[in-house]
Amino acid sequence: KIPGYVTSNIIIIPVCSILIYAVANLKSGALFNLLTSRTAIILGESSYCLYLLQALPIQFFEKYGNNVSKFIPIFGDNYFRCGLTIISSIIISIVFHYQVEKVLRKKILNKYHLKYKSLE
Repeated sequence: KIPGYVTSNIIIIPVCSILIYAVANLKSGALFNLLTSRTAIILGESSYCLYLLQALPIQFFEKYGNNVSKFIPIFGDNYFRCGLTIISSIIISIVFHYQVEKVLRKKILNKYHLKYKSLE
């Protein structure tokens, strides 16, 4: 007998591949405009920083959230804390992307006389 995750992957992987191919070949329309907007590009470029730094706000709110909720009661609400964690993670990742990643990339490229093409 074939495990369930294998049979579901037989369907999901081709469907996702077709969707990715279709989206990559868009030339106009609402979805094209959404995916090529400045906001989407900034989020995409800072996504690696988000991946690396997502644990910081999670750990902060996990450790200090209950203490803060004694003074600011809304921190006791898990939905608020989750939303704040997501928003702060995105803000931190964007700041690190522009203040650390781009600065270091420029220094490295200048040092080795290389060129980089940004999506911006």
